Amino acid sequence: MNMYNVHLKNGRIVEVESQKNAVGGGSIKFYNDRASLAEQYLNGPEVIATFNLDDISYFIKQK
Repeated sequence: MNMYNVHLKNGRIVEVESQKNAVGGGSIKFYNDRASLAEQYLNGPEVIATFNLDDISYFIKQK
């Protein structure tokens, strides 16, 4: 798992723990793959958090 600090424009910081992230369609999505390929195909990834790009200043991956 990866830990991210998401810094929002309103001054708040949100910690998110996820395997992967993706940017597209005006948002950034933090997600985990499912346990099995069949479940991944049927249900898609397990979305942990989604942020509108207009609301984010930046995000940092922690070590």
